[in-house]
Amino acid sequence: PERREEPPLQVVIAPTTNNVALIAVDGLTFELARARPDLLGSFPVIAPLPRMAGASATERWASVGTGVPPSLHRVRAVDGVQLASGAHMLQSVSRGDVVLRDIAPALRIARRQPLPPTVRRRDYVWEIFAGRGLSSVAVNWWTSDDVRSPTLDSVSQTPIFSAAAANARPEDAALRVDETASARAISDSSRLKPRFATVYLPALDIVQNRIDIDAATRLAASVRALENMHRTIEKMRSVGSLIVIGLPGDGQSGHAVLASQLPLSQMPSSAFDLAPTVCALLGFPPSEEMPGRPLIGTAQRIATYGARNAAPAETKVNQEYYETLRSLGYIR
Repeated sequence: PERREEPPLQVVIAPTTNNVALIAVDGLTFELARARPDLLGSFPVIAPLPRMAGASATERWASVGTGVPPSLHRVRAVDGVQLASGAHMLQSVSRGDVVLRDIAPALRIARRQPLPPTVRRRDYVWEIFAGRGLSSVAVNWWTSDDVRSPTLDSVSQTPIFSAAAANARPEDAALRVDETASARAISDSSRLKPRFATVYLPALDIVQNRIDIDAATRLAASVRALENMHRTIEKMRSVGSLIVIGLPGDGQSGHAVLASQLPLSQMPSSAFDLAPTVCALLGFPPSEEMPGRPLIGTAQRIATYGARNAAPAETKVNQEYYETLRSLGYIR
């Protein structure tokens, strides 16, 4: 049965004057940031974090953006298998399950498709903010909706990834994803003047860990991805206080990293600390479901912000987006 849309749970918010910009970079490690002081050298806080557990980029970044563990946000994979006889999406399908992954789609009794936004069971923190009147911009996050409302401008991955031409070289397509996402986040933030803005940049992980290219091409593409990240940081400074978080990609060594333009009252110990910290900066109480802690000030917690209030998923596959995910090494 379809779940009814309900007004968001109302909470007591402590007014603040903070504006916050969050830049999320897949494939950025503490070791890489330390080796390139030009990237984050202007930040007073640059801290290593332990690797975040998770079987896929979607799972790890859903944990970062929602602040809750996978057992609550329920995102597990990049794509899933949907049986023709029902609407349920199977995420945790073993790579060795040839019947579900290969034979059933070939016989047209099931199909592979990217995970729809509604597969996520908890809100990203900016959806929490927007639902309670604080203006937010979010661009290119996994399992996000395209939303245009008075308080939320959300651009999903579908138009961003689809803008990367399918016939382009994979490294050029990856870089184009970052460039398109950055340009959209910067332009929307300049136009809408949000209290919170965020963009997710995946190109560094793609060129370092996902696509098969020679070492020289990989190095050149990685440098271009880092240059785009640096430009994005400089242009997003006008939005508000900057936070940058990076996670190692699949098979990549090194620590995660968190850099903050604001001084922190305590150093981070986990990527889960990001969500409650952003909540505290903007006057929202973190929830008891968030295992992390706010790194600035103190905040009283509420039990939960409840399940995500989402409309039914669009079941039609966006084939262009799906093929782009495949060409960039997310689907094998």
